[in-house]
Parts: sequence; structure tokens; C-alpha cells
Amino acid sequence: MSAFGIGTNTNINEKNAGVLKGRQIEIACDCWFTRVGKTIPRTIKFENEEGEIKTLSNIKVITSDDKIFCGIKTREYICTAEFGQIEWEFRLVFKKEECRWYMII
Repeated sequence: MSAFGIGTNTNINEKNAGVLKGRQIEIACDCWFTRVGKTIPRTIKFENEEGEIKTLSNIKVITSDDKIFCGIKTREYICTAEFGQIEWEFRLVFKKEECRWYMII
């Protein structure tokens, strides 16, 4: 233990992933929680530049991982979904302390 408690809150297993890169769009997310607490996003809704509400369904999660961005604990998902007959890859981020979802494009 260091003097004045400096360094006592650090966990060497929790590595900071840096800054979230890309444009963050706040979204509504329908998420499935499994029996063991695993989260699986199924559908998201977001507002486009024209103010229209768009829906992305049939989301396929490729990978997911717990990360820390600038000290904020998150769960990051790399996903694909069909949108306008185009296969689209994007990231979803769930900020745990805020209980808010974001799409990163």
C-alpha cells in the first residue's frame, strides 16, 4: 500500500482502452439477458440526421468485450445487421454506470 492510499484503487487487470473513436449516437436497445447474465442486443432504434426514427433488427453479434474508455466501464459489441439490403458493420457500446447504449459509426 502506498502513502495516502495512492494506487490502492488500481486494478492491473482493468486496462484502459483509450478514447472511444467515432461518432456516438445515443440509441434505444432491446437486449436479451441470458440465465448467466450475458447480454445480447437484438434490436436498436436511433434518430437519423433528418429526425426520423430508424430500426435495426436481426443484429448479429460478432464479438463482445468488457472495456474501459477514459475511466468509464463499458461493454463493447461488434455487430452486423442488414439495413436497406446492405450488410452493415457497426459497434454498440453499453456504458454500465449510466445504463445507456450508444452506436459508434
